Amino acid sequence: MITFLRIFKFTKPYSVIIIIAFIASILFSIFNAASLWVVGTLIGTIMGNNISNVGNGSFSINFLNQIENSFNLIIANANTLEKLQIVCGCLLVTFIFKNFFFYINWICLNFVELKVINDIRNKFFDVIQNYPMSFFDNTKTGKLLSIMLNDVNMMNIAINRTFQIFFHETITLLIFICLLFSISIHLSVIIILTFPIAGFIVLKIGQSIKRKAFRASKTISGLSHIIVEKISNVKIVKAFNMQQKEVKDFIKKNNIFLQYNFNQRKLTGVITPVNDLIGVTLASLLLWYGGQKVLITQEISPDNFMRFIIFLFALLQPTRKLGGALAAIQSGIVGAERVFSILDLNFKKKNNLNLRDKRTFNESIKVEKLDFYYDLNGKQILKNINLEITKGKKLALVGSSGSGKTTLANLILDFYEPSNGRILFDNIDYKDIKSESIRNMIGLVNQ
Repeated sequence: MITFLRIFKFTKPYSVIIIIAFIASILFSIFNAASLWVVGTLIGTIMGNNISNVGNGSFSINFLNQIENSFNLIIANANTLEKLQIVCGCLLVTFIFKNFFFYINWICLNFVELKVINDIRNKFFDVIQNYPMSFFDNTKTGKLLSIMLNDVNMMNIAINRTFQIFFHETITLLIFICLLFSISIHLSVIIILTFPIAGFIVLKIGQSIKRKAFRASKTISGLSHIIVEKISNVKIVKAFNMQQKEVKDFIKKNNIFLQYNFNQRKLTGVITPVNDLIGVTLASLLLWYGGQKVLITQEISPDNFMRFIIFLFALLQPTRKLGGALAAIQSGIVGAERVFSILDLNFKKKNNLNLRDKRTFNESIKVEKLDFYYDLNGKQILKNINLEITKGKKLALVGSSGSGKTTLANLILDFYEPSNGRILFDNIDYKDIKSESIRNMIGLVNQ
């Protein structure tokens, strides 16, 4: 939940647009329910030639009563064809408004969704640019590429499902439940009692999907690393005739990713049939139970029961979408956790207001008693190095491969900090100089 809420902190700059989208969702849901209510009127009132008020059930809402009564007054004195004409006109109007507000909601939420993902990618790239070289030494390029593309895209899916599904479907669900209660409180209570069962099943499946999504995400990182490494070093691969071996390694990794993805899809696919099975079982029981209240006890009028059944089956669609959305959000949270795992790395930053901004190089660079280890428990790369580079003179570092020439150059550029010893620029310890100042004074030409 903490990760989920953290994702949505990125939506704060777009809160006005989200409010507009939320209002549009409410209006969409109202007109969507109104269109179904008109359909119920068409079937129950026109075809049955019977006008009855909502509220014949065990529970009623005054607002709905007023709307229903007003509508009945309009069509009360009309003949059957005129009633049909009026109802069809109302149906057309409700659908026009319903789809207008759907489009407003769609545009607003998609704009916010794309902007948020764009902001997250920008922030991710900006943050890693300021990380020290040790981070890049210990982090595979393929992993970073996978996080920026695959995991951020998974976050995109989570935001999309949350906005598009929870905005539309949750509001629609609540409105439908209110309308069902307005018709029959007894039948509606039976429906509400089944929600915890469906919710528990979806929750358990969602947890399993999250675990499989995490494994798939790690595998795609390894796959991305292989692609980057082998393509960038294709000359070496060809020089040693290693093409077939590299292809086999790639196929092996890709098949593992396929299996994780397929397992995740299988679980996601279970949610819809399970929800449908629960919904149809419930609908069958309500048809039997409610039918008795219409035919035997006459506690519910036929047209209200018809409306109840229409709203009940309409209720199944948002319920099914909510279940699928929860599964997608679990995958999105996995992606977010991997993104935040990089953003939350805490490196000691050298640059601050107390350091000197040295713009010119006047005398010399001195290296005194310098030792360096990439890893404190690893091999010592440089030991007791002493040298002076005087301004205007040329100095060549000569040594075998791996002897530390590049490492020394990287230390002078302040890519790493010495394990022992110090480096002086014009007799000023470079720890007291901003990294940007040091690099502005040095030109680097790679081999």
